Amino acid sequence: MGDLELLTPAMIAQRFPAEAARLAAEGEFSYQPPGGESFADIARRLAAVLADLNTQHAGRRVLLVAHDAVVVVMRHLIEGLGFDEIAAIVATTPVANTSITRYDGTAGGLTLVEFAATPHLEPGRDEHAVVGK
Repeated sequence: MGDLELLTPAMIAQRFPAEAARLAAEGEFSYQPPGGESFADIARRLAAVLADLNTQHAGRRVLLVAHDAVVVVMRHLIEGLGFDEIAAIVATTPVANTSITRYDGTAGGLTLVEFAATPHLEPGRDEHAVVGK
């Protein structure tokens, strides 16, 4: 969010009404805030990361730790989902802090196994349990 980082939509509307109007006009996925990136910008950078991972770590497990925007853009890139589809998914299943999104690559491509999963946060869960086993 660049210069608008940590501001709520209400704060942006109050302090930067022109930016709020531009966001509304351009849409969440096309909007590039001052000093920030649009989702298309993020997608370009992540496509390069995925290409590097595919060539340098093919067939191996990889752990990426990232913010929610990266998680949803990865779904866009890996699964070929449009941003409208991503928005609909996130509306019903937001990407919670410390949630896990996991893909299986054993079939030659990446298949979504779980998205924004948080079972490791459930009360009584063994904190030493290994996720994904």
